[in-house]
Amino acid sequence: MNTPRLDLPPKTSAPASHCLHSRLVDRVLTDKGEETGTVRCLECGAIIPDPIPPSAR
Repeated sequence: MNTPRLDLPPKTSAPASHCLHSRLVDRVLTDKGEETGTVRCLECGAIIPDPIPPSAR
């Protein structure tokens, strides 16, 4: 299942808040739609490693 791409701000580091990055995340894809191995927290905008390995999908 493909998730829709969201036009979010460019890559940012995690803010000083205590976001757990656990409720709303979306896979980060290249312009060609390829996996990058990271997810973007939709709550705070941080880019973090994908917690689910590709082999488990």
